Amino acid sequence: MGLFGFGPDPRQDNQDVINQKFGADNEMYSWQRAQDWSTYYNTLEAQYVAQLNEEALNNYKNQLSINNWQDKENMRLYSYAKEAEAYNASVDAYYEQLDFNAIAEELTLNDTARAYQDQLISIAFQNSDLIRKYIQGQGEIKEKFQNVSASIDQAKAVEKLQIKEVGINREFDLINDSLNKAGLRDGMAATKADTAFKIQGMRTENVQKTGQQKNLGQVGRSAEKSMQALLATHGNAQMALMESLSSAESKYALDLRKLDEELKNKTKLTNLQYANIVNQLGEKADEAARTTSMLFREQANLTSDKKASQEQLQQSLISAGEQNEADKQRIRMDKYQADINASSSLRDKPKPPPAQTMPLMLPDTVYQKPSKPIDKPLPKRNVNTVHDTGTRDFLVGMANTAASLYMGKFLPGL
Repeated sequence: MGLFGFGPDPRQDNQDVINQKFGADNEMYSWQRAQDWSTYYNTLEAQYVAQLNEEALNNYKNQLSINNWQDKENMRLYSYAKEAEAYNASVDAYYEQLDFNAIAEELTLNDTARAYQDQLISIAFQNSDLIRKYIQGQGEIKEKFQNVSASIDQAKAVEKLQIKEVGINREFDLINDSLNKAGLRDGMAATKADTAFKIQGMRTENVQKTGQQKNLGQVGRSAEKSMQALLATHGNAQMALMESLSSAESKYALDLRKLDEELKNKTKLTNLQYANIVNQLGEKADEAARTTSMLFREQANLTSDKKASQEQLQQSLISAGEQNEADKQRIRMDKYQADINASSSLRDKPKPPPAQTMPLMLPDTVYQKPSKPIDKPLPKRNVNTVHDTGTRDFLVGMANTAASLYMGKFLPGL
C-alpha cells in the first residue's frame, strides 16, 4: 500500500532499495576499517617482538665478542708472562752454568796437576825400579853361571845313579823271569797231577756203577742200554779232561813264550836306557854351553836395555810436561766452549705482543613503524531518481535524515 492509504509508491520502493544498499555499504565500510586497524596493531606488535629478539641476539653477539677478546687478551698477557719467566730462568741458569764451568775448570786443573805430579813420581819410581832390576839382573846372571856349573856336576852324578838304577832293574827283571817260569812249571805239574787223579777217580766210579747195574738183575735190551749209557758217560768225561789238559799245556807253552818275549823287550829297553843316559849327559853339556853363551848375551842386553829404558824415561818426562801444558790448554778451551754453549741457551728477551683490537659493537637496527590506516571516504547514499509528491519527498527526506543520524551515532568515524 502507498503512503496514507494510497496505492504502491515506486519512489518508495526505489528508496527502500537505496537504503538497503546504503546500509550494506556502511556495514562493509565498518568491517574493512576494523580489519585495517587489526592488521596495523598486529604488524606493530610483530615488529616490536622482532626488535626485542634482534636486540637480545645483538647483545649476545656483542658479549661473545667481548669475551673472546678478553680471552685472547688474557692469553696474550699470560704468554708474555711465561716468556718473561722463561727468559729470567734462562738468565739465572746461564750465570749458574758460568759459575759451574769456573768450578769445573778449577777442579779439572787440580786433577791435571795431581796427575802430572803422579806421572813425575811414577817416572822416578820407574827409574829406581830400573836400577834395582839391573842390579838384580846382574846378580841373577851371576847366579845362573854358577847354576850351569853346578848342573854339569849334578848331571854327572845323576848319570852314575841312573846307570846303577838300570843295572838293578835289569837284575830284578832276570829274577822275575826265573820266578815266573818256575811258577808256570809248578802250575803245569799240578794241573797234570790233578787230571790224572780225576781220571783214576772216574775209572773207580765207573767200575762201581757197572757193578751196581749188574746187581740190579736186569737182562735183555734194557740192561744193555743202561750199560752203554754208563760207558758213554765215562768216555765223555775222560775226553773232556784230556782236552782240558791239552789246553793247559798249550797255555803253558804260550806263557813261557810270552815271558821270553818280555825279557827280550826289557833287555832292549835296558840297552836303550844306557844309551839315553849317555846321550842326556852329552845334551846337558851342550845345553850348558848354550846357556853360558846366552847368559853372556843376556848380560850385554841387560846393560843395553838399562840405557834404552833410562832414555825412554827421560823422553817420558819431557812428554809428560808437554802433555800437562796441553791438558791445561784443553781445559781452558773446554770452559770457553761450555760458556759459549751456556750463552746459546739464553732465550731472547721477550717483547709484549700487540694488544688485540677491541671488538666493534653491532649497530642498532632502525625499524620503520607501520603506517596507520588512512581514513577512507564514507559510503554515500544514492539519490532516488523516482518522481513523487512533495509530501512523500518530505517524508523520505526525514527518513534519510534519521538514518544518517543513527549511523553517525553508532558507527563513529562514518
